Amino acid sequence: MNNLLTVKIACIPLLIFGLSGTPVTSPPGSFLLISDIHLSVDKTASYDKDPNDTNKELWDFTREKINEVLSGRGSLGKTKWKKPSFILFLGDMPLHKGDAATTRKNDSIVMHDLREIAEKVHCPLLYVPGNNDSRKGDYFPFDPGIFGMDHPFENEWPMVGIDTTKGRPDGPRIIRGMGAGCYSAFPLGIGPGRNLRIIGINSVVFTPAYYMKDSHEQVQSVADAELDCLQKQLRQADSLGQKVLVAMHVPPGFDGFKKSDMWDTNLRYHNGNKTMLNEFLDLVKQYHQIIVGMVGSHTHMDGIRKLYDADHQFTSFMLSVPGIDPGHGNNPAFKLVTYDKNSFEWENAITFYDPFYPAKTVQDWGDNAYGLRDQFSCPAGSSLRQCIGSLSDSLLEKGLLPVYKAKAPITGKDAEEMHSSVNVRPD
Repeated sequence: MNNLLTVKIACIPLLIFGLSGTPVTSPPGSFLLISDIHLSVDKTASYDKDPNDTNKELWDFTREKINEVLSGRGSLGKTKWKKPSFILFLGDMPLHKGDAATTRKNDSIVMHDLREIAEKVHCPLLYVPGNNDSRKGDYFPFDPGIFGMDHPFENEWPMVGIDTTKGRPDGPRIIRGMGAGCYSAFPLGIGPGRNLRIIGINSVVFTPAYYMKDSHEQVQSVADAELDCLQKQLRQADSLGQKVLVAMHVPPGFDGFKKSDMWDTNLRYHNGNKTMLNEFLDLVKQYHQIIVGMVGSHTHMDGIRKLYDADHQFTSFMLSVPGIDPGHGNNPAFKLVTYDKNSFEWENAITFYDPFYPAKTVQDWGDNAYGLRDQFSCPAGSSLRQCIGSLSDSLLEKGLLPVYKAKAPITGKDAEEMHSSVNVRPD
């Protein structure tokens, strides 16, 4: 494991705004969530014949919508926002299948475009690796050398888009060099009212498909290091009175599509009795008071995963970020989360989507959006965590099913997949 390296980066001004007409003690902040772009800029096959990957037309419309959300104020029902404070990109940049040159070309375009989007509005963008982002192939070890595809800005990753002209010592910073993709970042800066720690982990290492040619012991070592890093960062955050957002690509729990566990149950934490999932759930239980929420993706679907401890008690939840790529029957989509600036508790999660299905036609995204507070009829004044934690499985699934594929048509099979993945319990 590399030595810790702390990089201090200049601060961006914090925006202050509130819910119009609603008395609040502190106005909400917001951040964007983007994932599973799978860019294939030279894709020529029609989507009617091949719905996989994001072609140039869809990517152009997507960037236009992201820029629109980032550049000004917006509203959906009672939820209002101005410019988000940061962006999380949860991985999977290139097309699913392509030769090395084609894959790297699409990686380069995605990194360049995302950095340009973030720099334009001085909004930090943080990246966590997806299974398609290894230079050696799908589910291979992540290599930071991929950032060289964004030369000469490779040293800025995995957090780009900072306004470096401010020069303030309390500005956004990142702590990296902690193993196979694990890091901590402070996109809001350091100081009173800004102590939100983002912990990014490379959860691809926990999957059964993760491949390291040398030995199973090497996979075991990397997986142990990833959870060790998470534990260390949670412990530090707790000691410093910080709130935490945990970000990853492959979520824990069940894969409703493949009918199998997302994380390898044969991997035992430090070769002990606990699986990686059980150790992760124990950490979430131990630090649930400082974890304001978690985000994952990989499935391309919208969704919620409720996490439970060994005593069957709800501890936290994970938002699933839909893919830009429509290849899984999902409408292309991304999310905006609003949060209380005092507690950092999440208030709403809004999904913007392109009505790609059922016609399989790329079009302007327009004003298509929905919020989880409305889907779940959350009580006024409750946080999203309180609302989700109080819902029965039947009420949660009733609200979630219509948006499971970001408003694309739903089938009985989709309902089955969603039902099997909602609850994450110990092995």
